[in-house]
Amino acid sequence: MNHHSHHSHHSHHDHDHDPEHNAMNHHSHHSHHDHDPDHHPATTTVTLAQGREIFRQCVPQLPHTFYYELVAHICNISYSDAKSPTLQGTISLNLATLEAHVQRLKQGTPLHHITGTCNFYGYDFMVSPSVLIPRGETEILVHHALTALQRLHKQHNDPITVLDLCTGSGCIALTILLEAMGSTPSIPVRVMGVDISADALGVAHQNALNFGVRVADATHYSTGATGSTGATGATGSTGAPPKVSPLTLVLGDALAPHHLGIPRSHIVVCNPPYICAQEYSCLPLSTLHEPKIALTPPSGRGDEFYATIIPLLPMILVDGTGEAFFELPHNTRFTATSTATATPIQLGVDGLLSVLRKFSPVSPPDGSSSIVSPENFSSIWQHTTLTYRVYADFNGTPRVLHLVLGSQYKQ
Repeated sequence: MNHHSHHSHHSHHDHDHDPEHNAMNHHSHHSHHDHDPDHHPATTTVTLAQGREIFRQCVPQLPHTFYYELVAHICNISYSDAKSPTLQGTISLNLATLEAHVQRLKQGTPLHHITGTCNFYGYDFMVSPSVLIPRGETEILVHHALTALQRLHKQHNDPITVLDLCTGSGCIALTILLEAMGSTPSIPVRVMGVDISADALGVAHQNALNFGVRVADATHYSTGATGSTGATGATGSTGAPPKVSPLTLVLGDALAPHHLGIPRSHIVVCNPPYICAQEYSCLPLSTLHEPKIALTPPSGRGDEFYATIIPLLPMILVDGTGEAFFELPHNTRFTATSTATATPIQLGVDGLLSVLRKFSPVSPPDGSSSIVSPENFSSIWQHTTLTYRVYADFNGTPRVLHLVLGSQYKQ
């Protein structure tokens, strides 16, 4: 697991054992009077300790790390400065601003919609209500995709191409790109992000600009009517070949990647919508503020994206071979494998079906299933070999499916 993920400053767990959580409590017994307008009509600012007590009384269910993220946002300082013991006494907060933000949290607005950013893999991404807020567990997928990228780079002279389906904020695509470009020596990589939402691609585009990544004009790949979300300037002067941009954003349906007219890739990554319709209705209020399209598939069946995209992999990977990484829902039949070992190599549709059957362990109430009928894919899978690994999170929950497609002629 990568070194960024277990100390991401918005982790939902690190408040359980933070010594500061207790260290500051000696302020709290008097602080809630200090901002009371009846006591001090002139008070428009509060100390960090007073603000923390307001936060604790209003939203006791939220981790105190959220408070320091709010402080960092309100004061325009870093999260580490907001938590720094040496600066505790010097920071004052605008009371009205703090109370307005805490009120929104109380009503279920996600913290990251208030701050407008979310840290993922050590990078600060801009987020909005148009995109899924990056989750810490998705860093596991990025970590293993980067490992594959380094391995494939040693086998290929050309830049490695990565296709990110359901790119959203661009957090997976851009992190892979930035980490590859920043490695020593840097790894040449081309990343393509596909999303059905033009608004989401707008956020991804802004994130790319914030990180100084040039975005190619993707008009000729776009299947939607709204045209390109890419930056202009991707083509050079007349007659000159277009300048290569490391990132292309494509407006299109991730459920039909073979119809997008895009080049084949060495690696496919995907964190698809995988919450079924029944589970969606039970999600916490703050999650319901995120786009439904990013959480639950159009059919309402949690396995829809896996059952649609995995059979198409031979048509979107270079030479029909390569690697794919999918974030997994919590309720599959997969069990974690050790990083060193993969499942035995299986050939053709049998291998495909053995993987797909591990999704949707509970049959949907309407009796329908997303599982493909093998005859549809027997020709493209006829000579394709398949093996896979499953990576777990810190709790041992299977989180990432890593598929390796080969050809029986290339063994």
